[in-house]
Amino acid sequence: MPAAPKRNQFVTGTVVAETREGFAVSLGLKADSICKQDQADGLKVGDTAQFVVVSDADDDGAVELSQIRASRWINAQAAVESGETVMAEVLAVARPKGNVVGLTVGVLGLKGFNPRSELMLRGSADDLVGKTIPVKVIAANPNKGRFGEFILSNAKAVAEEQRTFIASLSVGQRVEGTVAKHIDAGALIELGSITALCHRSELTYDRSAKAADVVKKGETRTFEVIAADPENLKVSLSLKRVGQDEFFAGIAKGQVHTGTVAHCIPNDEDPYGWFIRLGGCVDGFLHVSELKGKRGEKESGGEHPAVSQPLLDLFAGDDQDVPHGAASSDRRKCA
Repeated sequence: MPAAPKRNQFVTGTVVAETREGFAVSLGLKADSICKQDQADGLKVGDTAQFVVVSDADDDGAVELSQIRASRWINAQAAVESGETVMAEVLAVARPKGNVVGLTVGVLGLKGFNPRSELMLRGSADDLVGKTIPVKVIAANPNKGRFGEFILSNAKAVAEEQRTFIASLSVGQRVEGTVAKHIDAGALIELGSITALCHRSELTYDRSAKAADVVKKGETRTFEVIAADPENLKVSLSLKRVGQDEFFAGIAKGQVHTGTVAHCIPNDEDPYGWFIRLGGCVDGFLHVSELKGKRGEKESGGEHPAVSQPLLDLFAGDDQDVPHGAASSDRRKCA
């Protein structure tokens, strides 16, 4: 005769009778075991089904069984194999010595544990209690320990969601994002479940400006995707290019705009031309020949004139009215 089964062990038994307590199940032992009504799912006499042992054996080897619990563990083990994402309710924060070590969650009809290392957490863990979070089942073993081993990972579920989202992005796409934080490199932008970077050089043409000078924390802006890397969960954005495209959409050849002198090439002593900032987002090139007193035209005596005073007075930071000669929205350049 086989030995009596242990708690949490999977067994296969045959229903031999229905009693007031539930169902009498034969496991091939001296005494029949019992599956109570609230632990059965459509059982009837003659059925053979899988059960989980939920009590220690008595002197005759009889145990208490649960068909429902067995089905839940089977579903949990199937979730490990499939890698599917399931939703879990956060029941409590586990902090045995004051430090957060993870979350106790309810999922698939079982109580499981999501370690802190497998948690994608923004803010306080206590804020998650009572809420549902996506998880992946990474371990489901009813035979390990007194209550079985049921380990979950919110981080893996969120990472998969982020990769899917990032893979859906394309370079040049416009997206709405919320400014989450200012950093030395630029601004961190929240796009749904991911945090993207808008580098300082892509916020504005003003190299001396800080991120906080351009965007405010909490505000929502339109950005252009300039890089999307699903494998490394990285997205790069540009605010400057959105402004450039809007600027180019509203200009025409010969139209006059007021711009600010950004810098001179090669220098103010012997200029070849100037970059003029238009609309705060585009640097257009103004050749020296486009100014009064231009070089290259010989006087009647055959001599090249010196650069006139108005030209020499064109320094960085000055405002000048300039006509557009040519513009390329694809290359984001104008002259």
